Amino acid sequence: MGWEEYVPLAAKYRVPIVVTGFEPLDILQGVLMCGAGPSVSSYEELPCPVYMIAGTTDFNFSETYYNPLKRPDQPKLVSGYFRGIHEWPPADMLNDGLLFLMGKSIAGGDVLLKTKSSILTTKSDSLLSTKDFFFALKAIELAILFDPQNSMAEKRWDEFKNNPGYQADFARIESDLALEGRIKQAYAEASMTRDSTWWFNEMKQLSIEIENHTAEQKDHFMRIKAYLGILFYSRLNTLIRSQPDNRQIMHILAAYRKSEPENPDVYYDFALYFLKQGNEQKSLGYLEKALSFGFKDSAKMKNDFPGNLLRKLPAGYNSHKGAKY
Repeated sequence: MGWEEYVPLAAKYRVPIVVTGFEPLDILQGVLMCGAGPSVSSYEELPCPVYMIAGTTDFNFSETYYNPLKRPDQPKLVSGYFRGIHEWPPADMLNDGLLFLMGKSIAGGDVLLKTKSSILTTKSDSLLSTKDFFFALKAIELAILFDPQNSMAEKRWDEFKNNPGYQADFARIESDLALEGRIKQAYAEASMTRDSTWWFNEMKQLSIEIENHTAEQKDHFMRIKAYLGILFYSRLNTLIRSQPDNRQIMHILAAYRKSEPENPDVYYDFALYFLKQGNEQKSLGYLEKALSFGFKDSAKMKNDFPGNLLRKLPAGYNSHKGAKY
């Protein structure tokens, strides 16, 4: 049974489906692909507590963001953040999430929660001293959730709520996220009309903005740049298979390579495009490059490329993960 059999199920029941293998790592990757989490506006309907984690430069950040000062005292849904991209979070973030989900139901959990609450309060003070207001507030939010009797954390919370400067910081983040939504929509439309030169100039300007900003403003521009990779990937995944002669494909391929020059998916898409054009020599060259950058999905290769082409791969490539072509 292949992934194609799941498409009618998703269409019939109007739910997204992520197909994975049976190995533990495959299942974990499938869970990650399901998305960053439920909409933060739907937390009241959740049947259980949920702890979401995202990097501040992750394109999924907007899915998980909320203003802690505008949330109920004991929410079912909480987000934790780290300075980073779309990747596995640091171990301490996973520890915080597990404590939120299970701390009150395990032996010795109350002691663990109180201890962690105290640590988070101290951490918040340290973050405030470096003017990292966003992470300082998130630390205090979790400190109070872990121990509602933490008087020092409550005092810090009141300071955040009553300080116009802190509120203005969060207003800027929310304004940036609203702008990102509009930019994403514009980029999605531009992906079908703009040439590669336009995209090169756009990415150059984004790089300049990233270089010239720090903290939350830098994260804002990095999220926009990260979105381009997933946009190009999605467009190409559809166009190469359904409209292989669409002239926009080469512009998107060039922009994708410029955006993520070390991403193996870039060169896999080049290989698939040239295969569709009947140029097996170029296709093989780009497929070798995709493998050299770490492409590992041998099942996908077997599905997309004919066996006679795969057998032409240099020794070592055509036996990747034991696959036989």
